Amino acid sequence: GSRIQELQDRSGAKIDIDRTGDRVLVRFCGFPENIAAAKTMVAEVLEGRDRSMHGECQLVLEVPSTCTGRLIGPGGKQINEIQEKSGAKVDIDKGREPCIVRIVGDKDRAALAEAMVREVINTMPAAALHPR
Repeated sequence: GSRIQELQDRSGAKIDIDRTGDRVLVRFCGFPENIAAAKTMVAEVLEGRDRSMHGECQLVLEVPSTCTGRLIGPGGKQINEIQEKSGAKVDIDKGREPCIVRIVGDKDRAALAEAMVREVINTMPAAALHPR
């Protein structure tokens, strides 16, 4: 949500993500030059290049889908707390198994967020970590 809003503000184009089908569809709306800028920015995000240009690093963790509920927390409370305390951006891609957790921030902030994510996962019961 906030990442899309940032890209819309920077590009001047409207960006709509449709996840209802079996493939994710990205729609752009606006003037041709704004759409071109938005497409470039979205491609950079997908490739992880957008943050690396700003001295930030990206960490990628694989997490069982059974852990994402606890990692996100009620109303996003847990994931928001991790982001606020660490200063890193944490995104969870639940579209595959295992789920992908992407952490973006400077080296220290990303490391702190990773430690906080691992702490949440490590407090999960063993049965939740290894579903049958």
